[in-house]
Amino acid sequence: MRFLLTFILLLGLLYSNYDEGEFVSEEDQNITMTTCYAGNDYEVDDPWKLSDWNGTLNGGHYNIVYIEMAASWWGPCYTKHNSQAGQVHHFFEDYDNVKFLIAFSDPNQPYTCREWGEMPDGGASQMITDQGSVIWGLFQSGGAFPSSALLNHEMMVYDKNPSPFALDDIIPELIEFIPDPDPCSGVMYGDINLDGIINITDAILTIQYILGNETLTDCIPDVNQDGIVNVSDVVILIDFILN
Repeated sequence: MRFLLTFILLLGLLYSNYDEGEFVSEEDQNITMTTCYAGNDYEVDDPWKLSDWNGTLNGGHYNIVYIEMAASWWGPCYTKHNSQAGQVHHFFEDYDNVKFLIAFSDPNQPYTCREWGEMPDGGASQMITDQGSVIWGLFQSGGAFPSSALLNHEMMVYDKNPSPFALDDIIPELIEFIPDPDPCSGVMYGDINLDGIINITDAILTIQYILGNETLTDCIPDVNQDGIVNVSDVVILIDFILN
């Protein structure tokens, strides 16, 4: 066991570890892992990356992110998971802009993702298989399992190893700083009239906008975000509709 803990500590030194107040790089936000326990609208085997929750990159939906890093084989992780720390996500289930995630290292040693996810009472939050303990390497504290990190909506590490009892106060405060969503953010995905559906109506509105009738939509139909509304936007819209 001493050898294993020494190895884990050295492993942590291989990764750039973020400290409080530091922003997670876009490169690290795009590290992709596999969901091994469903949650946050991800199903088992779905790919996950931190940038999915970055409003600057996903069209304006900003999130507060709490990441718990655990290893299947380490007793203190099991103890923490089955305490208040493992249940606190239930208090924020009605918050669409708060995400809880478990980065799970070495599943099946001995606990599977499903076994871990079904603990404690009420079940866990979304879990990803932390292949190579990469996520742990980015956010761990002192080379230790368990570790946790709280990120604000700007993907800045706000706190490391915060007390689960303090999250009830900290997270609502962070939510207050989330900017209001851009009502026209759906345009880049082709929803020109913002009705939740991409169809021929959106293409017609774009064509009419190009022809000079700019009063039919509240949002400029610049689908490719190049600063100009022209036939290229119509082509992209038709592609959206056909696919």
